[in-house]
Amino acid sequence: MKAKQSYAGQGELLHSELTQNIEAQDLVKAEIVLAHLGEVEASWRKKMVVALQSADPDWVLRLLVRHFRKEPEHRSHFEEYGELVWDMVENHPELLKKHVNETFRPFIVEALRREAREKLILNAMELCEWVHDEEIVPLVADYLYSGKRVFVTTSVKALGAMGLPRGYEALTERMGTDREIDHLVLDVIAQNPQPGGMAILIQTVMAPEAAIRNHAKNLLTRLGKTAVPFLCDALSKPDKDLQIHILNVLGLIEDGHAVEPIRDLLLHGAEDANVRFAAYEALGSLPLKTKSYALAVGLSDEDEQVRFAAARAINKNLSPSLERGLFNMVKPHNKEVVHLIEVFLNSESDRIFLTLLKEEFFKEQATLYLVEKAHPELREHYAQLLRRYGETEMAEIISPSAKEEKQAADIWAVDDSRMVLKIYRKQLHKLDRETELFEFPSRALEKIESERPKLIFVDLNMPEMNGLDFARKVREHYNSKELPIILVTTQTETQDQSEVKAAGINQVLSKPFTEEDLAGAMKRWL
Repeated sequence: MKAKQSYAGQGELLHSELTQNIEAQDLVKAEIVLAHLGEVEASWRKKMVVALQSADPDWVLRLLVRHFRKEPEHRSHFEEYGELVWDMVENHPELLKKHVNETFRPFIVEALRREAREKLILNAMELCEWVHDEEIVPLVADYLYSGKRVFVTTSVKALGAMGLPRGYEALTERMGTDREIDHLVLDVIAQNPQPGGMAILIQTVMAPEAAIRNHAKNLLTRLGKTAVPFLCDALSKPDKDLQIHILNVLGLIEDGHAVEPIRDLLLHGAEDANVRFAAYEALGSLPLKTKSYALAVGLSDEDEQVRFAAARAINKNLSPSLERGLFNMVKPHNKEVVHLIEVFLNSESDRIFLTLLKEEFFKEQATLYLVEKAHPELREHYAQLLRRYGETEMAEIISPSAKEEKQAADIWAVDDSRMVLKIYRKQLHKLDRETELFEFPSRALEKIESERPKLIFVDLNMPEMNGLDFARKVREHYNSKELPIILVTTQTETQDQSEVKAAGINQVLSKPFTEEDLAGAMKRWL
């Protein structure tokens, strides 16, 4: 290369040297040539741009990165070279991802601010992931409300990939009016799980719309151990509905790190029976190892449904220490032993049942309850279990007779929790009512086509469809006078009452419900 001053007025020579540098892919010499752009006539500068346009894009990008880092003023002084960068952004975004840095930040900002070509704007937003600049967030967020769908979806992806607090705020504000966009927001957050994004996912488990709520739960469950610390931290928030949803997710993840936070919640912050129920239900899904003894406390809970959940948790985590404690509990001197045996039986805690059969008093009381008070389905369940384990004599005693008259099931209960369905069966049988149980709302809707019960209890929050959507489907066949529907929920603030009324709900019943609650509802509507 010749000295700098010798280039004045010699654009042809610079163009020739740049062409040779391009052919040799010599970045150092090509960079020296570009440093003298201010001394080259406009016509030759344009010819040099044409030469760069025909060169290997990756090599040109590396050249421009080096050049603009040293000569940033050239970006604005020589528009044709700025346009060359725009062409790269538009046509080779995959290469820019390799080279983007502070040098290219001004190009991204300019692309988002000006009325640029659509493809250019979209590529600029995609590059934001590699910039991580809070000041760019508002520029991207403006496209969340664009009239063009592609701008909206691309801005969602860009903000989620950037993982910055202001971006998460913008995404939160955008949610709630478009289900497809809401799903996309949650998906991109789950792909890049940062504290701010995890907070959105966790809060969304409270969303009123079942599809969005369940999508958030599914994503958290898929994140598994990554989500557990965030979920456990959120358990400390004094919102019982949120705690219940979080406990449901922790039970699905089945990670042992959640055991201690759930135990702490039970010890210090679970005043609501629904929270305790969800806590024991979650513990029943977790590997407790040596900490399973803590479950026994739930057997003396004042609420029957909580006792059911504790029994099921013990049943799954039965250990030698728990067995010894259970044998002590079912001694004749224990005043609560009869109620305790009922809990074990009605919750279908089979491992506990088989273990305690060695205790004669338990065997006598269990036989007495099954023969005199238990639902026929429960009796048949244990009769089959006993036969499987060689206890044929007891099986014959408790087995329901073929001559027993079976009442028609005129009360239906729809709930995604099998444990809650068992409680319905027990309590309604005690009230001398037969019930048909549905774990899946769709099954009940299939049957409603040909059969009409006298009353339906339906849970609000279910994965397949919520209770309000279920009620709307039922109302296509029967009005509220022909078939009363009672919505059962753990939520303190159910839904907008106008929405409940519009869905055709006759009454809202709060969990945990009691035998008296069910009796009162049936007396009111039957």
